[in-house]
Amino acid sequence: MTENQVQISPELSDSSILEILGDQLRQRRLSRNLSQAELGTRAGVARSTISEMEKGHVGTLQSFVQVLRALQGLDCLNALAPVSLVSPIQVAKERGNTRQRASRKVQDSGATW
Repeated sequence: MTENQVQISPELSDSSILEILGDQLRQRRLSRNLSQAELGTRAGVARSTISEMEKGHVGTLQSFVQVLRALQGLDCLNALAPVSLVSPIQVAKERGNTRQRASRKVQDSGATW
């Protein structure tokens, strides 16, 4: 980590974390010599979306992924989605008939059978 980078920690507020992420997006964009408009075109989002993200304002998760993809930065998401050593088919087999939803609760009318 370089001197000007701040490490994200639990002590930081959500808005501080978003500002850090926005700053990192801006640094990555500038290191690739892209304008906000160029990045927006590559990512399929509006220039204003890039501007808002760089200011630390909330965008959609989809827009964030699109921008990361355009910046060739999807690798930073690997910590959130670690590689599974078990195949998805094996996981489905192990789940078997586990519940997927809660059943509706029947209101107790107070009557007894």
